[in-house]
Amino acid sequence: MTKLALLAMTVLATTALADTHIKQTDLHWMQPFGPQGPQFGFVEGKLGDSHPASFFVKFGAGGDSGWHFHNHDYKAVVLAGTFTEQQDGEAAETQLPAGTYFTQPAKIAHRNGCLKGADCLVYVHFDDGADSTPVKH
Repeated sequence: MTKLALLAMTVLATTALADTHIKQTDLHWMQPFGPQGPQFGFVEGKLGDSHPASFFVKFGAGGDSGWHFHNHDYKAVVLAGTFTEQQDGEAAETQLPAGTYFTQPAKIAHRNGCLKGADCLVYVHFDDGADSTPVKH
């Protein structure tokens, strides 16, 4: 009976994992910050919720987020293009080429962008909810 239970749990776990595959082409893309802002494709959670959230974000070449902060830390990986970040108080932006992993601490004003020449695609994960609050700089 133990072997049968183990087999059943393995099949259920494999089936559950198979249901979590999401292709970028299947995502619903939105632009919550207007037509010139970045596009977001959520695979888990949603903007403004207090639950974990994971999403792809697209920036057009030369695009910029403007200054903003988040209430929670996030982790991200640049998948395409050269993404940029600039923290409040820094004189220049840091370039993050494709393949770069980075983190953003909560409640620190910063801006992100994408260098001209190629669009950027970034995968982002918030453990405690995704939000964004614009700030004047």
